[in-house]
Amino acid sequence: MINTLIVKSNFELNEDFISKYNISNYSIEKLGQIIYCQYHKLPINIQNIIITSKNAINIKELEQLNQSTNFYIISKKLEEILKNYDFNNIFRYKNINDMLINCDISLNYLYLRGKNITQELNLPKLTEIIIYDIKYKNNLSNKAKDIIKSSNLEKIFLFSHLTTINFLNIIIKYNMMHLLKMVKFYIMSEKSIELMKNNNLNYEVIKYEY
Repeated sequence: MINTLIVKSNFELNEDFISKYNISNYSIEKLGQIIYCQYHKLPINIQNIIITSKNAINIKELEQLNQSTNFYIISKKLEEILKNYDFNNIFRYKNINDMLINCDISLNYLYLRGKNITQELNLPKLTEIIIYDIKYKNNLSNKAKDIIKSSNLEKIFLFSHLTTINFLNIIIKYNMMHLLKMVKFYIMSEKSIELMKNNNLNYEVIKYEY
């Protein structure tokens, strides 16, 4: 019987995540669809690029960049991708605040990002290019609803703050909040803590790099 629901914007799930959190009987609920936007080509002379999501990476464009380009990132998976394309100047941080503290404000930065972000980068010399958007669903799959209504659900993993917002909005919309009072939520953004508290939900903030 399924006792774990994993809510994210895609169906990708690393084996180390499954083993780290001792997940066996689980179902992935894809809550959003990634839509890539049309944008101008990256300036080939850019030296410092900020990427906070692996969704914002375009390999075809990156292949045209100088190997000395500096990348400022917070994604372990993104670091692996960049290393596979022989980029070596990679600075990975645990979160955006940690990255901003270490950025030299005298430098020019290019920020490759999604349309909706939960934190602005207040750097004086920052150029932004929107690479993608995520269109969130306004309902859950029948399978996810059945899992929530069952008495077997023990854990729900929410992979981002925007995912948390949209998931709870659906739960409230369809009057299912009372079914989740005994479920433990594992959230990956401290920004989601207030939402958990406001809805009297049991939660734990986890530090998982993906």
